[in-house]
Parts: sequence; C-alpha cells; structure tokens
Amino acid sequence: MKFIYLFLLALGIVSCQTTKESGKFSSGDFEIIKAYQQKWFGGRPGVSGTYYKVELKQIKEGKIDFDSIFVQNQWQRAILEDKNPFVVMANITNPRPSETQEIFDLSNGEIIDNEANTTSEKEVTSKYDGKNILVYRINGAQKMMEIGEFTREESKMYP
Repeated sequence: MKFIYLFLLALGIVSCQTTKESGKFSSGDFEIIKAYQQKWFGGRPGVSGTYYKVELKQIKEGKIDFDSIFVQNQWQRAILEDKNPFVVMANITNPRPSETQEIFDLSNGEIIDNEANTTSEKEVTSKYDGKNILVYRINGAQKMMEIGEFTREESKMYP
C-alpha cells in the first residue's frame, strides 16, 4: 500500500513540472503553440538582431504577467505583443563593431560596470545553460516554463 501511495505522490510531483508531449511544451498554465526566431536588419550598416517570439494558449485561468525570457544564455525582458493567443517577444540586438565596451543604463544615463555584470551573469547562466525559458507570474506566483527550440522564420529588413 505504501508503494502505491509513494508512486502516486511521485507521479503528482512529476506532472507539476514542464512536460513535453508531441513536440509541444506545457507548464499546466500554458501550452506553446509556436516558438520561433526571426533575424532583423535595420536601415543602417551593422544594425541587426533577433526577435524571439512564443505563441501561448492559456490553459489555467488567472491574471498573467510575463517577466523575462532566457535565450542565448542571457535574460531578456519579455514583451507582450498580443493577448489572443498570447504572443510574448524578446529582442536581442547584435553589438555593432564600432560600439565601445561601455554599457549605458538608459534610465539614468550612467555607465554600468561591465565586470560586475559579467560575474553575476555567469553564475545565473550556468544554472540554465543552453535552455530557453519563459518566466511569468500567474495570480502573483512566479513560475518558469521551458520553451524548447525556436524554429527559424524568414529575416525581416527595415528601411
């Protein structure tokens, strides 16, 4: 009898984690409809980047706030593009060859210490190395969901 109880308890714990069925990831709150990346190029030489977009079908009712997306071993702010279905986006801009190594905080114009950021980034990155993760809140509780692989879409040119 104890074996059956422990088996059911273990099964319940496993089912709470992100699952992958038939190529789709699900967290119990969402099911991923589509995850894709799209390279973009700006109107000036050297201006380019990649959009990472995730289309989600909400399974569990509740107030949703999208926080961040971990992709290419770095955290990016999650931007809600659409609500039906949810489309969440992150944008990584490629550094231009002529840019200096200093990083500016656009909110106050101060230079951010590159060394301090690099150290903490490595510590966090090692935990999720090589994974693609969406961080969100549902009814105030923070959760994480593995996204899986992004498919590639046709590149976009901006004038």
